[in-house]
Amino acid sequence: MIILKILLAPFALALRILIMFLAFVVSVSGGLLSVVSVLGFILAAAVFFFSGKAAGLALMVCAFLISPLGIPALAAWIVSGLGGVYAAMRRFIFE
Repeated sequence: MIILKILLAPFALALRILIMFLAFVVSVSGGLLSVVSVLGFILAAAVFFFSGKAAGLALMVCAFLISPLGIPALAAWIVSGLGGVYAAMRRFIFE
């Protein structure tokens, strides 16, 4: 059992570094994509009222997906899940 703990320690360290990097990327991209999604929604509203309803709705869906409630929230959920895996590995190593 001790050999497995020793072999698992470098993977736990690499996972922790990966989680920190991904958390940074998710937070920065969430901030940038929120600005882009607001601009996309304004464009979608203009297209909806002046060009066509189908194209405007499609752009609104795209603006929602890049908003902080869309794909960045999914990425944050995945990073949180990796944090749970890291916590389980750390508990196994240190107990």
